[in-house]
Amino acid sequence: FKGVVLRLLAGNFFWIEVNGKQAKVVMGHDHGHGKLAMPDPKQWRVEGTPLEFTQERLARRGLRDPWARNEAWRYMGGFARPVAFKDVFFRGFKWGFAAFVVALGVEYALSPQKKGHH
Repeated sequence: FKGVVLRLLAGNFFWIEVNGKQAKVVMGHDHGHGKLAMPDPKQWRVEGTPLEFTQERLARRGLRDPWARNEAWRYMGGFARPVAFKDVFFRGFKWGFAAFVVALGVEYALSPQKKGHH
């Protein structure tokens, strides 16, 4: 490459110069994902979930579950809907059946017709 100069430095970065302009290139570590934003744990509430019943039973014995809030997310939002039998076995069935019919049609159209029984 004409006009390109690489200056390798120690560590995980190097300088690249293209037509007199320099740029620092960092390799590895970040991979472009940035920092992961964690949700605030105080948004999860035990009230209104099956964990509330468990907390009440523990309270009658003088106990409490300090980690119950960390499990409350399982009973809220999109996770609250139970998985049904039809969701597991028939997910994608419509598109799969359509693909089967298309493959069967292509197979029938492109295969030579056999004459005779044997």
